[in-house]
Amino acid sequence: YSYKAREVSGDGWVLIGDAFGFLDPLYSSGVLLALKSGQLAADAIVEGLKSGDTSKAQLGKWGPNFLVGMDRMRRLVCEYYEGLSFGRFIKKYPHTKGLITDLLIGDLFEDKVDSVFEHLDEFQKENDPPQTAMTDPK
Repeated sequence: YSYKAREVSGDGWVLIGDAFGFLDPLYSSGVLLALKSGQLAADAIVEGLKSGDTSKAQLGKWGPNFLVGMDRMRRLVCEYYEGLSFGRFIKKYPHTKGLITDLLIGDLFEDKVDSVFEHLDEFQKENDPPQTAMTDPK
């Protein structure tokens, strides 16, 4: 339910929006990601044109930060499909409510939201059913 290209840019070109990557539309992140990638790419293009540098490095310098934000949304979508109960999660970690809201409204490009994922990892470990070893009934 998602994909992304291997590169955000090359010499003289950039990929933005769905041409670069797509996430499951569950949280309606497509328009946000398309607009954000366009904004970041436009800044790199303008800077490159002003300096005469339309290299892959210049045109793609926005990519790493964008990929981090895109991955944050992908992780939230995956958690949902794996059965995460946001209600139970927020009940256990009430201090994350604002950060969850930030993520869901598209504040994906701020490092402050990363603490949510640390708590999600803890929560999932605590709520995963224990794995039992297969034994030979003999």
